Amino acid sequence: MKITLPLSALRAMIHTSSDGDIRYYLNGVHVIATKTHSRLESTNGHYCGIFVYETDDNEVEGLIDFIVPLDEVKMLKPSKSLDVLTIEYDAATKTGTLNVLAGMSVRFTAIDGKFPDLERVMPKTATSGV
Repeated sequence: MKITLPLSALRAMIHTSSDGDIRYYLNGVHVIATKTHSRLESTNGHYCGIFVYETDDNEVEGLIDFIVPLDEVKMLKPSKSLDVLTIEYDAATKTGTLNVLAGMSVRFTAIDGKFPDLERVMPKTATSGV
């Protein structure tokens, strides 16, 4: 299956991911995708980052989710002209490839773990605090 995202969004998740945490499943970026939406999540246990992307380019049947290791995300270098990333993922082997249109690709093996449900901790509406 193939998932399309902005490269800058995946790289932005580095700042809210954990690096070297004993909770190994936090040392990566959680990717959730359907045919029309892609969602990136990361957390270090104290703060989190969520990015939602609507697209018609995903080649996904149903719902797929996996955790891309942070080391592989850090290998991708930002591009000033092309901000498109394609993730090709095989759910059977839990392996995939991060492809940047500029020609770089990085292979990864998904982290085997359960990522926290960040929707439960995110408020549905904003309050003014007054």
